Amino acid sequence: MWISVTTQARTLFEAKRMSFRKLIYYIQGFNDQNVTVDLTTPHRTLVSRGASGRRLANYTMAFPLPANLYMNPPKANDKDICVTVEPPRRYVVKVFGGQPNEQQWLSKAEEFMQAMRKDRRVNLDHFYVARYDLIFWVLERRNEIWLSMK
Repeated sequence: MWISVTTQARTLFEAKRMSFRKLIYYIQGFNDQNVTVDLTTPHRTLVSRGASGRRLANYTMAFPLPANLYMNPPKANDKDICVTVEPPRRYVVKVFGGQPNEQQWLSKAEEFMQAMRKDRRVNLDHFYVARYDLIFWVLERRNEIWLSMK
């Protein structure tokens, strides 16, 4: 179960900044139950291939909802935020460290998609960027690119 928001932006980082702010309000208690929700990881953002650049594109950022809220998840006060249940999925994942800038995220994703292009089981129309560490965490960061399986 995920809390998510879709944002229209020109760049991944612009979308992540706008989306993160909205999701933080939700977890800080701006929801119908006025409950504070634990910040969980990974924070993931869905990116359509070729989206980041000069044109507006949709990006969907999501946080996993803590398991203790599954039976009665708080509804968002912000109409843009959704609580969604997803069916089980399988992903091919590339893990890397550091504090990547936007170009590095996109380069890693493109390299990974190129490496997986011959595997027809992998969806190459989009990818997820996933972050496990808070922005101010400097050492031993875990970043991932996810490609969904068909």
